[in-house]
Amino acid sequence: MPSPGYYQQLWEAGPQAAAQGLLRSVAERLRARRIPVSTADLIAARGLTQGLALMRGHAHETRVDVLDGLAGALISDDLDRPLPWTGRGTLSAGTHPVVVEMVAACAGESEGQLHPDTPLPPLVHDVAEQLARLGLADPAPEGPFTIDLTDAAGLTRSQVLHRLRVLGIPGFTRVFGPADGSDPVFTERWEPGRAGGREAALIEAGAYGARLDEAASVVLGQRARASGTEAGALAGLLFDAVLCGVGPLCDELLEALAAQVGQVPELGPLGEVLTAALGLWRHDRVFGVARGRLLGSVVAGAADRVFWLAEGLHGGTGVDFARLRALAAARDALLHAPELLSVTREAAAEAAARIGRDPRAPADLRGAAVGLRWALGVPDDPATAVQALASRAADTLGDWLAGLFALAREEVTAGATGDGEPLIDVLDGIVSALAEDDFLTGLPALRQAFAFFPPRERERIAQRLLQRRGKHGSARSLLRTTADPLLLARARALEENVARLLDRHGLGAAR
Repeated sequence: MPSPGYYQQLWEAGPQAAAQGLLRSVAERLRARRIPVSTADLIAARGLTQGLALMRGHAHETRVDVLDGLAGALISDDLDRPLPWTGRGTLSAGTHPVVVEMVAACAGESEGQLHPDTPLPPLVHDVAEQLARLGLADPAPEGPFTIDLTDAAGLTRSQVLHRLRVLGIPGFTRVFGPADGSDPVFTERWEPGRAGGREAALIEAGAYGARLDEAASVVLGQRARASGTEAGALAGLLFDAVLCGVGPLCDELLEALAAQVGQVPELGPLGEVLTAALGLWRHDRVFGVARGRLLGSVVAGAADRVFWLAEGLHGGTGVDFARLRALAAARDALLHAPELLSVTREAAAEAAARIGRDPRAPADLRGAAVGLRWALGVPDDPATAVQALASRAADTLGDWLAGLFALAREEVTAGATGDGEPLIDVLDGIVSALAEDDFLTGLPALRQAFAFFPPRERERIAQRLLQRRGKHGSARSLLRTTADPLLLARARALEENVARLLDRHGLGAAR
């Protein structure tokens, strides 16, 4: 155990000596690190400490009085965060060096063992009993060990280890395992580490609850309140709650998450929450949350919010993959969990139609809206939309196609347009007719759009292009160029410009 530092002095020598010892220890530590501390500074700190103690009605200077007095006398810079002794938590990166040394002086540097008769919080005994029952107590397993999550005993071990992880208790580190609810991984690999400081950490964590599951749920609840409407934090929190398996207390957390996702302000991060929740609701075969009512409420709240945010999104250029993933997750919710949502397929298709017609909406979002309608079985004719876009704004064609392919990739490769012609054929005709400058401008975005197709489907598209031109050969060779296609296109344009310049001055070779 680390020494209680100031409190050890308080117990042994009394409050007056403890306060003077803390003041002296801080000065020595600062001077050892070449941080200037003058006698006048210490006199000022002493005066402030005594004044604060009198003002607060303390018979003797307390630890907080001494620390506040030192901070007032020694720190002249603006602080960008509250002083650490005014709340819970640990020191964060960027903390003022004087504050760091003050906190270190309070703790001291010695270590020892608690007296055997020292009363411990119930959490310490609960964790010791669970680790012993699961074969994880000291001596810990030698080397990394694997847990089978499909086995009831293995799942229990995993939940205990994750609860310790959430509480920040040292001793075990997960090095492999499922990353989210849709990850098809059913084993975890853990690595035992140094257990030094575990008892101290458990004593501190005892403030959260008497049992391990209770303490973990309280910490997760604090994280939920601290994250507010930050979707990335909520997605991680959701999966941590599932990994911990905290039972009825997890239900309270899921209720809070369902309320919070309805306030998330950004479409992209919201998609992370929806993807995680929907994956667990649909596919979980390990953690016992599949088809759960509360998890379904998280899915419903997130999907409704996706459509509300998407319809009001304006401006911006380029492809935002995060918002495309959000719309793809909403599509999956409509297709595979319609009973959870207040938004029907018809209402979603109408919203997508409005987005697709909105000239202020980003091009990738308009393409995704057309793809969503196609995936829901109420398609507009994409060929008409592509041709109209190519005639008006060819530079955004690639962004629009990226959205379309992200939401309706399978429909694009399998279906035909309104007049029966495959969309790939329509696109081939449009791209072939582009002016050289327009083609070079749009080529990076076009390549990015077709990256949504896996290699096998890209090869099928290449084979279709060869057939349209009456050529025979390996379609795969079109996917493996000797250099960057954009570089090759620019080289070709440069050669043609040079040839035209030579012809203009009568210097060109006969052709």
